Amino acid sequence: MNYPDFFEFLTGFPPYPWQERVEADLTAGKSVVLRAPTGAGKTWGAVAPFLHGMKTGKPLADRLLYALPLRSLASSLHATVLGKMRSVFDSVGTTGKDRAYNGASLNCSLQIGGQKNDPFFESNLVFTTIDQLLSGYIFLPVSLPDRLGNVNAGALIGSLLVFDELHLLDPDVALGTTIEMLDRLHGLCQFVLMTATMSDDAINWLAGKLHASVAQIPDTEIRSLPTERTKRRTWRYTRDTITAAAIRSAHDGGRTIVLTNSVRRAQNLFLELEAAYGRVADPPELVLLHARYYPEDREAIESRLDRYFGPKASLANVILVTTQVVEAGMDMSADQLHTEIAPMNALIQRAGRTARYESRNLGSVTIYEARTLNPYGKQAEAVAETRRQLNELPPEGRVIDFAEERVWVQAVHACQESQQLRSYSNLFPRRRSVIEAMDQGHRGKLTELVRDISSVGVLIAANPEDVDFGGRAWPRLLGVSGISLMALSEHLGDLRASQWVAKGAEEQGGEGQRLSLKWRVLSARDLMAQWLVALHPDFASYHPRLGLVLDHPGPAPPIQTSEPAPILRYQYEFEPWNLHAKRIAHQANVMQKACGHGTDVLARRYKVSAELIEELVEVVCILHDTGKLAGEWQKRAWRRQNDKDARMRAAGHRVPSRPDVPLAHTWFDTLADREWQRKPEYALPHHAIEGAYSVAAGLQAELSEIGGEEWGDIAAACGYTSIARHHGPRSTEFKPFQLSPEAQKTIAECLPFRWRALLLNSCSSLTAACQFSGNLLAFSREEDETAWPLYVFLVRRLRLADQASLRQGEEMTPL
Repeated sequence: MNYPDFFEFLTGFPPYPWQERVEADLTAGKSVVLRAPTGAGKTWGAVAPFLHGMKTGKPLADRLLYALPLRSLASSLHATVLGKMRSVFDSVGTTGKDRAYNGASLNCSLQIGGQKNDPFFESNLVFTTIDQLLSGYIFLPVSLPDRLGNVNAGALIGSLLVFDELHLLDPDVALGTTIEMLDRLHGLCQFVLMTATMSDDAINWLAGKLHASVAQIPDTEIRSLPTERTKRRTWRYTRDTITAAAIRSAHDGGRTIVLTNSVRRAQNLFLELEAAYGRVADPPELVLLHARYYPEDREAIESRLDRYFGPKASLANVILVTTQVVEAGMDMSADQLHTEIAPMNALIQRAGRTARYESRNLGSVTIYEARTLNPYGKQAEAVAETRRQLNELPPEGRVIDFAEERVWVQAVHACQESQQLRSYSNLFPRRRSVIEAMDQGHRGKLTELVRDISSVGVLIAANPEDVDFGGRAWPRLLGVSGISLMALSEHLGDLRASQWVAKGAEEQGGEGQRLSLKWRVLSARDLMAQWLVALHPDFASYHPRLGLVLDHPGPAPPIQTSEPAPILRYQYEFEPWNLHAKRIAHQANVMQKACGHGTDVLARRYKVSAELIEELVEVVCILHDTGKLAGEWQKRAWRRQNDKDARMRAAGHRVPSRPDVPLAHTWFDTLADREWQRKPEYALPHHAIEGAYSVAAGLQAELSEIGGEEWGDIAAACGYTSIARHHGPRSTEFKPFQLSPEAQKTIAECLPFRWRALLLNSCSSLTAACQFSGNLLAFSREEDETAWPLYVFLVRRLRLADQASLRQGEEMTPL
């Protein structure tokens, strides 16, 4: 099926000429910077080419990662695209976590704060947020434990990255990191940067800096778009602030959206409107929507909205009170929009929620003053210039078309955008900060590199210590911006004894151990630099209608374990070392097809064959647990196994005889053996860096012989660093160890034939251990920079295959 026919089959309408041009660029391997008006079909312009490639068996990339500034936008677009995919493809799942790579179904998942269906970006198509994507890139994934920090960066290699509503990114924070990331990934992935309101200068600068083509729609094409042909949108400006009385006076029984700049303001205004309409006959439907709902409550609200504001809406007489969550990306249209003032590009996006359809082509936009500049404090100059432009409107308002909107954007944003972007002509300072985040792992870097309002997982509980995060499912969490939590800081200085407002989670446990959390009381300066926060119900409450309400006490919502845990603790079986090595190699090979573009781009980057890249993946997967072949590790593992068998036999269970072989895992039940595992005599020594040390010299020798000295140096460093860090992204220290006598023979039996001569080494001194730790990749060293793409790809494959091999073990050999 050719692309135009597929596009129409997928969406129900033929592609516009500009959408066909974008598809041609992507198919040719180019990246694109795209500007198109709101409602022009930017989403399908980026998504349809990828889906066409999947349908025709010629995929453009291994996966499409579609990133948006706001969680609600990601949720809305995911639902829309998923519905269309299911009309075209036979089977489409929604969960990327633990996907079957050898299955025939596709996966279209949602990965946002509060709804984590794909924490490792494994689906074919993932809708996520900018902070999820960028934080994974810098090894500091939001809402995930630090030990998972080096899994997600490798998903960027061989992908198609789509950044929607680019103009909404903070130019000093997320936009700079996005530019640095895409510059680093040049030749390793494709991307589409999309905006409705960026200036000409900004678009041209981005395309030139990032080696992309520019896709702008000529005015003649814009005027022919159905959304533009007959649209009449009247803009008004008032120096008043929004009040319930003003909204009630203007509402005429149609469709009204009221948009505030903060959740607290939206909640208060909604309650005021409820009170104002409390005794009125035939009152309008009142709806509140913002970013602080549990998924099921948000979905229920959004399903109501479609009946009132969607393209086929049949109901009217409704007032929606909302925030920036509807500013872009949601296919909805009102007759009236009342909004607090914001920078001009944001106002134009908001205006796009009116007069959006041919059948409802009349709309009014009224802009009010706001009590504070938050969250636009950094853009005070742009807000002031926006106000100057709006002051030129007559009191009765004026119809504004896309051409005048573009003039406004140029007047307000062009100069500042150009200055901000040109500050990234030299990317060295930003790259240095990114590298510090990768190497050092300080979560404070999130506010510098991702966004001031990066998402924090939030739990409301008086006793978070009693909540289990070590099982197969996590408690459902709310995704809340870190800066929003600062509203609670005013309470921190006036607390009674033993009272607390917020607690932060700190990870406990070492390699391969069950995740446990220690909770500590947070100060005001700690509130934003967390991945998981518990709020005391004396200072926060939740209501399905209002969402999370800060500063208002209430009963804690019941704990529901509805999210799949990112770190699963399995019912470990008795597993010989060689069986585990073969299982993980098998899983890595099963993933090969889903990583084919990544393998190809790395082969071109390092000037080796794709087969060599895949051979390296297989060998590293086989070798990753070499440290478990140390004599002390095997001694303790067998003690655990024998004692477990003895306890089970004494309890009357049938236990098979065990072959005397090196072990990878002992028989272990996550719940029943939890306390038993904590006994010092059963503690297993660390093995990851020990394994890396034992194979480092052998990897170097074998890889140099196979692919040359340059390849040997880079590939070996990536290989042994991946082994060293397959339980955490920044492990460095280890102690001397002695491999067991059968280690060499055990390894040789599992490796491909030409690798069976690989020699292993024990470590006999602390000096040697310290020296080796310095050999692990550190991206602050210039000589290690070239290894970054191969390392993130390799460690991702290893860690995902390791998890998959444990699932395979459960399926094949039940306890």
